[in-house]
Amino acid sequence: AAAAAPPDPLSRSQSGRSKHSAGPRKAVAVGTWSFGEIAVREAARLLSEGKSAVDAAEAGVNAVELDTQAQYFVGLGGLPNADGHMEFDAAIMDGKGCKLGAVAALQGTVRAVSVARAVMTLSPHNVLVGEGASKFAREHGFPEERTLTDEAWVAWFDWKVGGITGAMTGQQALDEWLQGTASDVADARDAWVDQGKHAHMLRRIREAEIVKG
Repeated sequence: AAAAAPPDPLSRSQSGRSKHSAGPRKAVAVGTWSFGEIAVREAARLLSEGKSAVDAAEAGVNAVELDTQAQYFVGLGGLPNADGHMEFDAAIMDGKGCKLGAVAALQGTVRAVSVARAVMTLSPHNVLVGEGASKFAREHGFPEERTLTDEAWVAWFDWKVGGITGAMTGQQALDEWLQGTASDVADARDAWVDQGKHAHMLRRIREAEIVKG
């Protein structure tokens, strides 16, 4: 009997791809640091409901920005800059179409990543900073709100009366930020939010928002 012809590598490769591509792809949410679990749980919930990865990434970061119980590094409850003002940095990216938006030194709005998304979808720009970011937020439906909690003010005041060069505690010296990634099908969507160092100088901007490539 004639020997059987060896299998065609291309056919095997195509067969393997077909096998692995069968069935729906699973959506994934990933976060950094222990408090990133807050974002991951919220993002995963939205993904399980069929929401877009951009919606999930934004909502996940929002959950951390508004949380004052499990963490105080990001968003509401975070520590202010050297002048006692809260400033927020955030960025969001949509891999489909390579779209991105970012804000830095944003004042008066806790949900900085939502403002960053508005920059991505509603403006011709990629990054807005300081007064420009705050003005854009007001013009697009984000009302000015109280962003400095009483506890954060007390922590800042204790540092201030101790002198500008006074030593900060280990927690206060941390440069904390959260990165969340949500992926549905093939395109990753990422969102970042940063509170920055306690007592950083006015208008200090984290490199993450300029913008992660």
